[in-house]
Amino acid sequence: AALAAVSAVEEGVDGLTFLDDGGDRRLNDEATWAIQSGVENVERLHDKGLTGEGHLVGCADSGLDYNSCFFRDPDVPVVFQQASQSFESSVHRKIRLYTAAVDSVEGTTGGHGTHVVGSILGKRLDGSLNDAGGAYDAKVVFWDSGDSQTGGSGVPSPEFIFADAAAVGARIHSNSWSIGQRNFYHSFSRALDEYTWENQDFLVLYAAGNSGDDDDTIHCPANAKNVVAVGASGSGSLALALTSFSSRGPAFDGRIAPTIVAPGFSIESAQSAASGESCAVSFKSGTSMATPTTAAAVTLAKQYFEDGFYPTGVSTAGDALTPMAALLKAVLVGSGTPMTSGLSNDAGFPGQDQGWGSVRMTTVLSFGDDASENGGIPHSLFVNGSFADGCAACPQLASAGAFTTYGPFHITGDAVEFRATLVWMDVPGSTVSTKALVNDLDLTVRDASGAAAPVNGLAQGVRDDLNPVERVVISGSDAVANGPYAVEVSATTIVAPQPFSIVVTGDFRRSLDLFPRHAPSLSACNADSGDSIVCDGANLAGAALPDTVVTCGATGAELTSSPTAVSDDSITVSVPDMASCPQGAPGLTLLVTTFPAEAGNGFSGELQGILPGGVADTGVPSPSPSGSPTLSPNESPTLAPSLSPTPVPTSSPSSSPSPGATRSPTIEILGPTAGSTAAPSTSPSVSVSSAPTEGKEEEEEEEDDDGGGGDGDDDYAPTSFPSIAPSEPPVYANVTAAPTAAPSSVPTEEEGGGGGGGGGG
Repeated sequence: AALAAVSAVEEGVDGLTFLDDGGDRRLNDEATWAIQSGVENVERLHDKGLTGEGHLVGCADSGLDYNSCFFRDPDVPVVFQQASQSFESSVHRKIRLYTAAVDSVEGTTGGHGTHVVGSILGKRLDGSLNDAGGAYDAKVVFWDSGDSQTGGSGVPSPEFIFADAAAVGARIHSNSWSIGQRNFYHSFSRALDEYTWENQDFLVLYAAGNSGDDDDTIHCPANAKNVVAVGASGSGSLALALTSFSSRGPAFDGRIAPTIVAPGFSIESAQSAASGESCAVSFKSGTSMATPTTAAAVTLAKQYFEDGFYPTGVSTAGDALTPMAALLKAVLVGSGTPMTSGLSNDAGFPGQDQGWGSVRMTTVLSFGDDASENGGIPHSLFVNGSFADGCAACPQLASAGAFTTYGPFHITGDAVEFRATLVWMDVPGSTVSTKALVNDLDLTVRDASGAAAPVNGLAQGVRDDLNPVERVVISGSDAVANGPYAVEVSATTIVAPQPFSIVVTGDFRRSLDLFPRHAPSLSACNADSGDSIVCDGANLAGAALPDTVVTCGATGAELTSSPTAVSDDSITVSVPDMASCPQGAPGLTLLVTTFPAEAGNGFSGELQGILPGGVADTGVPSPSPSGSPTLSPNESPTLAPSLSPTPVPTSSPSSSPSPGATRSPTIEILGPTAGSTAAPSTSPSVSVSSAPTEGKEEEEEEEDDDGGGGDGDDDYAPTSFPSIAPSEPPVYANVTAAPTAAPSSVPTEEEGGGGGGGGGG
C-alpha cells in the first residue's frame, strides 16, 4: 500500500518542571474519575468490574516500549518474525499484535506512543493499579509507524492498518496524530469514512489537533464525518474547562467538530526508556492525551454491553449485546456535558469549540445501584444498535420517507434531562463535494402535544442536514410537564440502506413497550375468588412483591389492591372492593412494577386485567402512539405486536425483528460486512449524482488498499508490506510546549518530562 506522509504535531512537554505534590499519583487518575463519573476519586465503571478484560484496542503511533513495566511480560519475550515484521501472541499479558511498520522499538526516552498506550491500558507488572490506564486489563494491537533514529514516519491507507487490527479482534482504534493537512475532505478522511461505513462495528478515534483557539483549526483526518474527534480539557475538577490549545471547528463543510472533549492537560502516563527495562512515568499535554483517555472509556462501554449490563444494570450473560460502532459513538455524544469555561469562539452547545461537550460516562451507562454518593446518576437507558448477524439485523432505513418510532417514554421524575442521540456511519462522500454528508437521517422527539424539540441546538423546526450525529436535550422539568415522548428516526435522503444507532436516557418508565423481554407481562388473568385476581405472565418476581394498581374500566376509579402471592410467572392480587366495578365493564387495568434482585430501576408494564366474573382478557400491552411496542435490540416480544416487523430477506440469517414500528414497507435489512469487519472486496453500491469521484490530484497522493481480511484466529499472519522510507516527522497531537494558556482556571504548571516511576516490575 502506498503511504501517506505524516508531519509532526508534537514533541511533548519535555524540558519543563512539573510541581508534583509528592504523594502517590495514579496514571490519569483525575482524568479517569472525571470521564467516568465526574465525582472525585470515584471510578464508577472500574468499581463495577469494567476494566477492559478480554478486549483489544488498536493504536498506531511512534512506537511502544514493551520493556516498560506497564507492558512487559517476562514469560513471553517480544520477538519479531522477520517475514511478517511483527510480533503476535495470544498469551502476552498486554500485547496481542505489534506490527513493525517502520521499526520495532520506541527507542527514545519519553516517546509519544508509549505514553499514549499507557493511558489506554498500561498496568504495572506487579499488578499494582498505581498509574494504571483507563482500560487496564485490555490488550493492544499496535502499529509502529515511527523511526526511532530519524523521527521520520509513514502511515499506510486507513483500511490497511484497521483491517490488520480487526483481523485479530480489535474493534476500537485510537490515533493521536494527523497527516498535516488542515481542514478539508482529504482522500485520507474519505478513506476513513469508507472503512467505517463498510465495517459498522469498528470505531475510530482521532485527536482533534493542537492548533486552537481560533476557529477552523480542526486537523485532518479528525474532520472525517464517521470518526470520534477528541478535543482536550483540563482534568479532575477542571474537566469542564477547555484548553487553549485544543483545535476548534467547524469542519470544512460546517459540521460540528470536535465530536467530544476529554481530559488532556498534564496527563501522567508510562514513559519509555531509550533502552533496557524501566518503570518511569512522565507528563504530557495535548489532544494526543485526551484521545487514548476516551478510547479507554469507550472500551469499557463496549464491555458494558458485551457483559450484559444492559438493560438491567447488572451483568447478565443472557443480555449480552455486541454494539455497533455508531452505538458506542452515541454513548460518548449522549454523555456530553457542556463546558463551563475556555470557549473562545462559540459558546453554543453543541458548538464548534466543544462539540457535544465533556464525556461523562455515568450520564448514559446505567447500573442497578446508581446513587449520587457512589458516582452514579439514577436514570433509565434505552438503546438500539446491536451488531447482530454481521449487521444483518442492525437497525436501518432503506429509502427516503421511511421512519422508525420508539416509545412512548413516560417521564417519572425531573432529576435528570431527557436526552436522545442518533448516530450513523455514513456513506463516504466525495473529496470535491462541498458537503460530506450523503445519507441524511433525522431525529425527531415529540411531546404529548406532537410538538418537536430542537435538534443540535438549532431553532425549533430547523433540520440538521450536515451532521451524521443528532442530539435532543430536554430539561427534567420540561420533560415531566410535556411527556410522554415519542422518538422518531426518519430518512430524508438515502442512496444506500443506512444502519443507525440510538441512545435515550432520562427518568422514564422502563415499560413493556421498550423492554418486552424484561418488563412484566400477563398472558391470562382470571378471578380466583370473589375478591382476588390471578394472572399468568413473565418477569413478575423481584426483590419484593410488585406494586399493583387496579382501575375499574367503567368508572376510572382506582380500587384498593395488594399482591398476596407472586412468582416469576404468576401473581395473585387481592381486590377487596372488586364487586364495586359494574358487570360488563371494559375490564380492570392492572399496573405491575417489578424490580430485578440487584436493580434500583424497575421495569413496568401497563397490562389489561380481567372482566368481572372471571372472563380472561388477552393481556395485550397498552399501545404506543405508533400502534406497536418497540423492541430493544436484544429484546423479543412476549406478546405479539400489532404491526409486522421489518421484513428480513430470505437469504439473511435468522434474526429478531428490528426495533420500532416502520411506516415504509420498503425498509430492508442490510449487512454491510456480513459477519466480518475486514474490508470486503467490493464496497456497497452507491450512486450519488452530485458527488463526483475524488480529484485526480488526491489520487496521486494516496493509493487505496483493500486491507486484506482475516478471521481473527491465533494463526493470523499480518499482510506483508513494503519497506517504508521515513518521511517527515509525524504530526502527533500533544503540544510542543506548555500551553500558552491552560484551561480556564487551570494553573499554568511547570512540567517535567522525566519523573521517576518506581514500583512495579
